[in-house]
Amino acid sequence: MRTKIIIAVADSPHATQIAQQGVALARELEALVCLVCLVDDEGVIGEGPYTTAEVRQSMYESAEHMLLKLQSEAGDVECQTMLLPGNPAKTLGRICQQQQPRYVVIGGHRHEGLVHRLSSQIAEHLIDTLPCPLLIVPC
Repeated sequence: MRTKIIIAVADSPHATQIAQQGVALARELEALVCLVCLVDDEGVIGEGPYTTAEVRQSMYESAEHMLLKLQSEAGDVECQTMLLPGNPAKTLGRICQQQQPRYVVIGGHRHEGLVHRLSSQIAEHLIDTLPCPLLIVPC
């Protein structure tokens, strides 16, 4: 069975940096990439002239566009994509149990030169539940 790496991103300016690091690892290991974009749409409400449904649709369209861009930038690395709603920590944990990756790559936020906030709830949950190493790309 071919090695699989899950790269989990949100629709953010750091997604490219996270994906590039994960794809570089996949290239070294000749691994398949599963690029997962997690959309936490819980609690989203409409604003101004936009309905809640329109705001959610816009979130998903933007995330899908970003996934396609990252997939095309993966070049010679085979890259599947998944766009998933829900709580990022729980959703990613569930996907990892199903996909059985060798590694999971996520981003963490820098603060004063250190990885200060690792999207703390997500990282803490994954560290406790993942069956594989979690790699955090400082952003």
